[in-house]
Amino acid sequence: MTSNAEFEAIANAIVEARKTSQCLDAFPGAPPPTLNDAYAVQDLAIAQHPSPIVGWKVAGVLGANAEKYGVDRLVGPVIEGTRWETGPNLSNISIIEGGHAAVEGEIVAILNQDAPADKLDWSADEARALIGSLHAGVEIAGSPYPRADVEPSTVTISNLGNNLGMIVGDELPAWRDWALEDWRCKSYVDDILVGENIPNRATGGPLESVRFLLENAARRGRPLEAGMAICTGAITGVHDVKPGSRARIQFAGADPITFNISG
Repeated sequence: MTSNAEFEAIANAIVEARKTSQCLDAFPGAPPPTLNDAYAVQDLAIAQHPSPIVGWKVAGVLGANAEKYGVDRLVGPVIEGTRWETGPNLSNISIIEGGHAAVEGEIVAILNQDAPADKLDWSADEARALIGSLHAGVEIAGSPYPRADVEPSTVTISNLGNNLGMIVGDELPAWRDWALEDWRCKSYVDDILVGENIPNRATGGPLESVRFLLENAARRGRPLEAGMAICTGAITGVHDVKPGSRARIQFAGADPITFNISG
């Protein structure tokens, strides 16, 4: 049985590695055995950050992990200072050299009101009512631990959700129609098309990600707040990058999001 001291040691090692941009050759402890344990580690890591949470990422849980843990999504925080707006001032995004790093084209939802702190269960319609806008966006996935995305989901969750930041782009035209088939995304790395797709309606798409996060955050005592941005899940896949890579994410109806990766 894993102890609180072991959870704290894992969180401390992850936060220190992120602060110093040092990679971790191995996960710093035994993988948390349950989802609750993994989110406990994540909460301990969040508590070490003096800056507030300005958003969240939601990622899919697939295959054997989905069967083992009984969920199809996981979440992680976006800390102030790692949320960027697209535009001429967006140029270089830093990653942790030797760790894991990837770019993912995603729909980003911006909330227009606070979620009630005492509301733990959410329907899709209730979640939709909190969304003020939907944007083209990018998650910068990453961690000091290079295998954070292929280990059990509890490892990914513990690593602050394997997130290094997000980019918020243009508001999607006519987003209130929720026409997922119109939100085609193309992802390029070094000018090579590495993925093209539309949001996955079969899994509930971006709306289900928002609904899932509302429940997860509320049950952890972290109700979502107006202005928070939510990366709702990879559309074209997870595309590994390294220092020197150049990424371009193109959504139909929005200007491309282009940036360089640095170490």
